[in-house]
Amino acid sequence: MDCIIRPAEAADSPQIMRMIRELAEYEKITHLIKLTEEALLQDGFGMTPWFHCLVAELPERERSESGRGLGRLLMIRVAQEGVKSGCSQIHLSVLKWNSPAIGLYRSLGAENLTEEPGYQVMSFQEEALRNLAKEEPH
Repeated sequence: MDCIIRPAEAADSPQIMRMIRELAEYEKITHLIKLTEEALLQDGFGMTPWFHCLVAELPERERSESGRGLGRLLMIRVAQEGVKSGCSQIHLSVLKWNSPAIGLYRSLGAENLTEEPGYQVMSFQEEALRNLAKEEPH
């Protein structure tokens, strides 16, 4: 496969946002997406980025093919970047019915922490986060 994986740039924000929306549609969770392109641009490419992102550039002829190993290539690159930055783990959130993603991650050596030791993924949504931030530490 002819593919270039590179760090995302601010100019990639519209395409990144499109992929976030497409993933939300696939996962049937579009109602949970609150992110705007402006916030993505600020949070990822502002003065103090909150995240890093990689993009894969594919020749036009390969964009419609599925099962071409792009997920594997991206995960390898994420692992390389993580190790280079001193990371010791990668945690992923995967919907329980997304068996293709679960299969990919397992084939690469990931463990399902919901099975053993039984972790549950917790999230503070915006209202809960704001309420918590108002609390005074004791």
